[in-house]
Amino acid sequence: MKKYTLLLLLAFIGCFLLPVHAFAVDFSIEETKIDAFLQENGMVHVTELHTYEFDGDFNGITRGLIT
Repeated sequence: MKKYTLLLLLAFIGCFLLPVHAFAVDFSIEETKIDAFLQENGMVHVTELHTYEFDGDFNGITRGLIT
């Protein structure tokens, strides 16, 4: 029983001491163009164009809007 407790304790401590790869991405937004057109019925037609520049092998982004 003591052997398993020591092994579990070492595994638990090892989880905090080992470095974790965070998959951080470095990017910049080079240009943003937003066109909004008010329609006669009161709705708005919006077109957005964003130009991103990524540093490294990463080549995509997910963007969410909070309603």
